[in-house]
Amino acid sequence: MKHFKELRNLYREKVSGHFAFAAIFCVLGSAFPHGYNIGVLNLPQDIVKRFIGNSFEVKHGYPLSGVSLELCWGFTVAIYLLGGLIAHCVSDLMADRFGRKRAMQLSIIPVFISAVLMGFCQMANSFAMLIFGRFVAGLGCGLSNAIGLRYLIEITPHAIRSNVLIFHQLASTCGIVVSQILGLARILGTESRLTLLLVLMALPCIVSCLALCWCTETPRHLLNNRETEDAAIAALKILRKEKDVSEDLGRLRSNVQRWSSKELWDDVTLRRSVILICCLALCQQMSGINILFYYSYSVIVYSGMPAAQYGVLAIGFFNILVTGYSMTTKWEKRNIFIVGLITMVISGILNIVGLNIVGVNPDVFYCTIIALVLFDIGFAVEFGAVLQVIGAVLFAQGPRSPATFWAELVSWVANFCVALFFPSLLLTVGPNCMIIFLVFIIIFILGFGYFFRFKLPPVVGTNKNLEEQEFPLKEQINDSETEELDGIRNSNQNAM
Repeated sequence: MKHFKELRNLYREKVSGHFAFAAIFCVLGSAFPHGYNIGVLNLPQDIVKRFIGNSFEVKHGYPLSGVSLELCWGFTVAIYLLGGLIAHCVSDLMADRFGRKRAMQLSIIPVFISAVLMGFCQMANSFAMLIFGRFVAGLGCGLSNAIGLRYLIEITPHAIRSNVLIFHQLASTCGIVVSQILGLARILGTESRLTLLLVLMALPCIVSCLALCWCTETPRHLLNNRETEDAAIAALKILRKEKDVSEDLGRLRSNVQRWSSKELWDDVTLRRSVILICCLALCQQMSGINILFYYSYSVIVYSGMPAAQYGVLAIGFFNILVTGYSMTTKWEKRNIFIVGLITMVISGILNIVGLNIVGVNPDVFYCTIIALVLFDIGFAVEFGAVLQVIGAVLFAQGPRSPATFWAELVSWVANFCVALFFPSLLLTVGPNCMIIFLVFIIIFILGFGYFFRFKLPPVVGTNKNLEEQEFPLKEQINDSETEELDGIRNSNQNAM
């Protein structure tokens, strides 16, 4: 209880009304629609697959069936991630060219185009319009999600930055659950209302675009990109409760130069750290967590659970609760990593066993539900915002941006592969396909468990400033490299 009071007092001290307004509408137009598009096809997947099959047969004269239909269905889900991958690659360029706020507002253009395509796909009886609409939605929501996170970080007071990273993740989780609620058969999950369910993702983007007109640009962009110090000071005074913003302005003035990807890969020490965080991103996606977001309905139906739709919602609500709690926990993050990994392994084994014996005893469907909930909880407390947290720990301010770019690039590609091939794997291999994801979790435990438990500095509670958590892997390099790295690190610390 004492910790919650401290946290409440910290928010009252640091959070101004303008900042709260900007933060809420930023995540409403970035993380929330991204999560919505991730989960929107989960519950109505039978309707979507039937539409794809009928549209294909009318156009080509022969039906899709079996693995071909599952591949087409998986591609419809995964194409959103391909659009997001492309958007991720150009998000930095757009953020610097147009500014964070304006770039977020411009992302409404592809979102609107995608809404038109998906809104008329049934009328045109064209599954190609649905697929292309999903791709364009990935471009728009991928841009807004990446730039929105950057906007949020740059307007956030230094003392609560780690909490805001999880707040962004929480908004994405809420978007997933809202899309699943609306996807229920008694609401919008019917054949006649499918297009309305798909185009609703544009509504929060439009609201956010309008609300951002009353929000300030980030002080960092105003000072470093537009070189207007007076505007940066005015923005800081709007976003902060303190009248004296000299400390924040000092951080902005002493901002270290951003590294390029070539400089990052040429550095021996940082190259190893980049490989580490990229492997972490790969294991994060290949753990199988996205199956819960894209295809949990298929898995629960396979388990034989009646009213499978409500099982999907139960998993989503647990995810919200655990992600929200992680914003206030005072556990050491490295301990949470280990607890989360063990939970994921146990629940993964329980899930495989439950799905394999369901043919013998149909009443064991509850085993699958419990396993999926535990798996979701294990991921939420361990992997949810791990790339942002570990990226802040491993890299100083300069190389952090290109390093997280490569990690997120790996994450998008792995996410795309899982979304594309899982339906076919479930059809051909059955529940044993889950073993693939379980192997990746075990590899992560063996390969990274030691590092997280003994090499990672403790990032405790919610008030620890991630900007101060620089931790290069000095044990892996020789003395001369250590001296050079220390010089870079000390200069960055002085700059902050």
